[in-house]
Amino acid sequence: MITDVLCAICSWIVSSNLVVLICLALVLAYRFGSHNHDFFTSKGIPGPRPLPFVGNTWQWLLGKVSFFDVFQELYQSFKEHKLFGLFDFMGPVYVLRDFDLVKQVCIKDFDSFTDRRFQFNEESDPLFSNALFAIKGTRWRNMRAILSPAFTGSKMRGMFQFITDYCQKANDTVKEIVGSTGAKEVDIRDIFNKYSNDIIASCAFGWEMNVLKDGENEFYRQAKHMTHLNTWQWVKFMMFSSFPRLAKILRIRLFDQMTTDFMREAVRIVIEQREKNNVVRPDLIHLLMQARDQKLKFGDFDRESEVNTVEEVSYTPNWTHDDFVSQCAVFVFGGLDTVTNIASFMAHELAINQHVQVKLREEIESILNDRDGQSVTYEDIHSMVYLDQVLTETLRKWPQAIFIDRVCTKPYDLNVDGRVISLKQGDTIWIPALPMHRDPRYFSDPEVFDPDRFAPDRRDDLGDFVLMAFGIGPRLCLGNRFALMEIKTMFFWLLTKFELTRSDKTQHPPKLGKSLMIPEVKDGYWLNLKLRK
Repeated sequence: MITDVLCAICSWIVSSNLVVLICLALVLAYRFGSHNHDFFTSKGIPGPRPLPFVGNTWQWLLGKVSFFDVFQELYQSFKEHKLFGLFDFMGPVYVLRDFDLVKQVCIKDFDSFTDRRFQFNEESDPLFSNALFAIKGTRWRNMRAILSPAFTGSKMRGMFQFITDYCQKANDTVKEIVGSTGAKEVDIRDIFNKYSNDIIASCAFGWEMNVLKDGENEFYRQAKHMTHLNTWQWVKFMMFSSFPRLAKILRIRLFDQMTTDFMREAVRIVIEQREKNNVVRPDLIHLLMQARDQKLKFGDFDRESEVNTVEEVSYTPNWTHDDFVSQCAVFVFGGLDTVTNIASFMAHELAINQHVQVKLREEIESILNDRDGQSVTYEDIHSMVYLDQVLTETLRKWPQAIFIDRVCTKPYDLNVDGRVISLKQGDTIWIPALPMHRDPRYFSDPEVFDPDRFAPDRRDDLGDFVLMAFGIGPRLCLGNRFALMEIKTMFFWLLTKFELTRSDKTQHPPKLGKSLMIPEVKDGYWLNLKLRK
């Protein structure tokens, strides 16, 4: 009896101590997860109340709403302010809501904000640690100076013929997909994804393929695996920016060894064949080989606009094979899904807004009539005013960058209406690209798809606002010219033969997927594809 009592007392003491320890651990964890939550309140900067560890993105992490919806709600909550603060997991982030501040950070005082937040581990993720969008400081400046001449207008002109030849052949394949009835309900994203894959394979590696007709091959499978990120990959992507040290310790990598080995071997084979057989083809591999050998120069009319340039540097490249592979890999990573999604949204808007499609087709037919059977040229596509307006409006309404990040690289005083906010080295800034594109301060009736807002005679209505679909300032995406040329050429040839109309499965307005950090329709971009009579 006494023994039982003593055992009960001991059990109670142990359990009580255990409860105390658990409570203490929870309190310490809470304190650690919220230790810097006074970061903005102490500076008098407004912002939403964060949760420990997960900050202000917990709804997206739980799959309750899309990342765009989370960010758009936060953006709208602080309409009266030019700047507010939020927490990306445990990291404080300054969010700019005023375009004058955006210009100040991204253009005027760019030297204080040259870097992005990503920190990939070179040992475990060599493809992205050496990519232009991820590297920092002087190394970024040097690489940008080397690569810039590869993406100028004259170089794009050299690749144009590969794209236009493919698009004309692809029309024949699409006819087969549509079938004898002359119409079919399709998820247009699947078609554009295969278009884009084949164009990248040709313009980057010199490989001619037709995945749309012949079915999936190893290049397509690896490219799709690399570019279509699931929720876990997006979480890993955020870890590289929010918890880089932890990601390095855990040796987290965005892509597996199989994908890395495939890209290394693909690039090695192409370079070896080119050098052995003295093959010259005006594609990305050739341009990178010229850049590596310091033979790539700007043409007479190739200089970028002043706001997108960095000062020239004298630098002799000493590229490793992984440096070379990284630039090819990021061309695939940045080009395949980005072009696919933009083209899919553009097709959706054309199917919904038939008057826009009719007007665009009239411009296409005008070009074909002017050519009178001769080949359509790069200059023809480049001269199409309304096609440019339609694509620009698509980029306004559906940019693939919900936000753009910058990191303060040295102490900086940000002036907000006479009030000075002192930023320290390492502080993060987000520029809300998509929310600003939908802000009625900058675009009237922002939810309406209206290409005429970019008509030449209405450009003054936009003031000095610059679209940020591909970034802004000197860190603007180098591949933006290629992406624009590719999408314009795809639609030029597609609309000569086909009409895009709304189907029973068409979602309007589109419902965005909740697992991704980019705008993408949840259940597909369904529409009717009709062969023109």
